[in-house]
Amino acid sequence: MKPNPIALPHGFSLKNKTTENPQKLKEVCQEFESFFIYYMLKTMRQTVPKSDLLGGGMAKEIYTSMLDEQLAQKVAKAGGIGLAKILLRQFEKAKVWNSAEQIHKMDDSLNRLEKGGKQI
Repeated sequence: MKPNPIALPHGFSLKNKTTENPQKLKEVCQEFESFFIYYMLKTMRQTVPKSDLLGGGMAKEIYTSMLDEQLAQKVAKAGGIGLAKILLRQFEKAKVWNSAEQIHKMDDSLNRLEKGGKQI
């Protein structure tokens, strides 16, 4: 069974993120957590039955997507669900903060998911 493609938030990319110091790695982990929360919100909204009571259409979908993206960013910056802390701890343990290659691999994996390719 082929996985469903996912849509990354507009402009989301981990490429060109430098991980020369732990602070930058923390920012990248927060950005990844933000994407995860966004995708979770998007998936949860798909389970709610659609109603024509309040209208709908493309404008509502765009607004909802933008709302979810901003909400995910705010939640991640406020401490999120703990995913960024776990990733940061694992990366520090593996000493990858000097390796931008690892960040590019994560970004490539996300792009494959977006296109409906092989899952991570």
